[in-house]
Amino acid sequence: MNRLYKFNLTSELFQKKQINGMKFGLYFRLILILITSILRPLLEASVIENYFILGLNALLLSIFFIGIIAIYRNFNINIISNIITVLDISMMALFPFFWYVESGYYESTPSVVLLKGAFPFISIILVCLSGLSLDPKRPLIMTVAFNLIFFSILLAVISDPRTQFTDNMIESVIHEPVYVFYYIIHFFSISFAGVIVSFIVYTYKRTIGEAIELELESFKLKLIDEDLENAKETQKSLINIDSILQEKFKIETYYRPYDKIGGDFLSAQKMNDDKSDFIFGDVSGHGIGAAMISGMISLSFKSLKDSNQTPKDKIEVMDQDLKQFSIDHNISLVVFRISEQDKKIQYSYAGHGEGFILRDKELIPLVGRGTLILSPLPNNHSNYQSNLEKGDWIFFFSDGLYEVFNSKGEMMEYDNYLKFIQGQLPINDPKSFLQIIANNSLSFSQNKISDDMTMLLVGI
Repeated sequence: MNRLYKFNLTSELFQKKQINGMKFGLYFRLILILITSILRPLLEASVIENYFILGLNALLLSIFFIGIIAIYRNFNINIISNIITVLDISMMALFPFFWYVESGYYESTPSVVLLKGAFPFISIILVCLSGLSLDPKRPLIMTVAFNLIFFSILLAVISDPRTQFTDNMIESVIHEPVYVFYYIIHFFSISFAGVIVSFIVYTYKRTIGEAIELELESFKLKLIDEDLENAKETQKSLINIDSILQEKFKIETYYRPYDKIGGDFLSAQKMNDDKSDFIFGDVSGHGIGAAMISGMISLSFKSLKDSNQTPKDKIEVMDQDLKQFSIDHNISLVVFRISEQDKKIQYSYAGHGEGFILRDKELIPLVGRGTLILSPLPNNHSNYQSNLEKGDWIFFFSDGLYEVFNSKGEMMEYDNYLKFIQGQLPINDPKSFLQIIANNSLSFSQNKISDDMTMLLVGI
């Protein structure tokens, strides 16, 4: 999930919440203006003054109503928000001024009328409403603007020689005498409201953003998990044994990847009525990278249909095929061919550990060696051969079964692993045989494995 997608999703969610907040703010302003318009005639004021204020209210009602329509019509929300901010600031600046001018201006009206028309409580309400835009800067901008307006009015009132002062707050609220401290409290109240609202909006946006990011990461992990499940099924199809060979031989496999998918691989194909070829191997590491390479090897092996190619030839062809790609993994494998008529196994190693023929209670090693696939060293692969008897089992396994550690940090060791296998011979139930070996390794390590665990058992 890239950062651009996260940003777009977060922005989309914020925009929806911003639109809802803007709608609420505009409806609130409409109600506020309607209330002031209804209550206005009850005040002691001239008819002209009342009509003047009602006219301004009607203009604001129209503008805010247009703003609501614009939001519903998906007009740019930031432009609408900026226009409302300018209107709020203008309203708080012009209302006292127009009231003052309409009352007769300086010659007939003391400056204290300006202060009475400044509506400090409404300023606080508008600052709070500006937070609904979900822009932490907006409440601060409005706080600075309102405080400048309020401070300018207070300064003009204090400078007017006609202003009367009092120490009684109630008298200051009801009548014209000014209690300066009372208005200074309003100054700090607006500032406090602006800072708090801005902080709440900032924290809210940050919290929502982090929550969205966590949810997206969780969704991303879920998608990866689903992809791994699909890759697991794909890998199973690549490391399968042909059904025809299942009829010709008694074949059992055990596969437990370190993660959902791993780097161990095995596959087989019938070459002709007599010969059948098998591959068993291990890609260093585990996970998606190792699984991709193991899939490439399996496909490369299955593309080799020429029965005249020996196991050594096939290893070297696959080595050339894989050198076309940039692969930063070690690959060890063994290719072996079973000839039913001759009762022989021909095999070639490419860095993989030796396999065994399990005959009654014996472990007969399939001795041999060879360089790793994609090794910087010169190729050094050989064909080896061994006789088979009816009832023999060919057994290969990955190093993940014996490179396990107990709670004391002690490794099981290869020799101890082989001793345990020999103790389970002869084989009566091949599936149970593999499961017992796997359970022994898992029990030793308390189910903590460090590599893929894979076994192949082919009965003659």
